[in-house]
Amino acid sequence: MRVIYLGIYFISVLATIMMFILGNILTEPLVTESGLGGGGNGNPGLFPFVVLFPFLLIFFYGTYWFFKKLIASLTTKAVKNLTIISSAVIGLILAVSIKKAAELRLLIVEQNPSFENVAQVDLINTYSNSIFFNFYTFLALLLLILSLACIRTLLMRRNSIHLP
Repeated sequence: MRVIYLGIYFISVLATIMMFILGNILTEPLVTESGLGGGGNGNPGLFPFVVLFPFLLIFFYGTYWFFKKLIASLTTKAVKNLTIISSAVIGLILAVSIKKAAELRLLIVEQNPSFENVAQVDLINTYSNSIFFNFYTFLALLLLILSLACIRTLLMRRNSIHLP
């Protein structure tokens, strides 16, 4: 039975990686010559996430379980340090991604006459998929799951609760 669970988890890992790759690939290029580019049929980069969402949930659960098992053997101080470091890296990745998306928003407003101000352009749009769906955001997702597993472990150790 465990082989089946590991097989399903492995498939979900591949599907999650594929979601990020497709989200990145489906970024629409910003045509700077004419200022016009793209169209208005939504964001194709989000489509893989909608279709493969069940695999993403399995990936979350399986990775959380895996990290929880790895963390169980660490000392409390090591778990605290791991939580702080992973949270700091998540914050750094998030800050850089938002900064890049904000710069892209300004470029879109400058290049596309359809927009008059930055507030009309969303941070996640057809041009910014490559900013939000890449290796670094995948790493941030893994670190978020690791942080949650660390926090739960610290809470359980503090309260001496032993949950399955």
